[in-house]
Amino acid sequence: MIRRCAKCHAEYTLGPISFDSGFCPACKPRFFSAPLCLQSSPAGTRHLWLIVAVIHIILLLPLGMLLDAAVISIPGMVYCMTVLLYSGSRFILAHFKGFPTLSRSQAVALLLLPLYGLPLFLFVFYLGWALRSLLQGEG
Repeated sequence: MIRRCAKCHAEYTLGPISFDSGFCPACKPRFFSAPLCLQSSPAGTRHLWLIVAVIHIILLLPLGMLLDAAVISIPGMVYCMTVLLYSGSRFILAHFKGFPTLSRSQAVALLLLPLYGLPLFLFVFYLGWALRSLLQGEG
């Protein structure tokens, strides 16, 4: 299979079982360079969305087993499922349009999504619940 390099746009061949990094052998990231998910290339973006999906699958397991009377577990599971649905839709859209090239700050923000996304989602979830109960006069 013949591919085109994301950096120098040279053509390179890809074996039937090998993984495609998106780079030719001359431009391929070396051992001490930034990981592929932080490289500004469509292949780096593909790996980044895969890492985000795996992180949220791993996060979904303890949230599902959390015995806290569903204070954190139910909204946390909704958050994880929403991110997984969005990640899955990114893979479907990329099949037709290709992965866009992300900057390093966008890649870092996606990797840190569980650290700020889950607490923010919990805040918005319970803020909406509190406002709903206030408006209905249950407070």
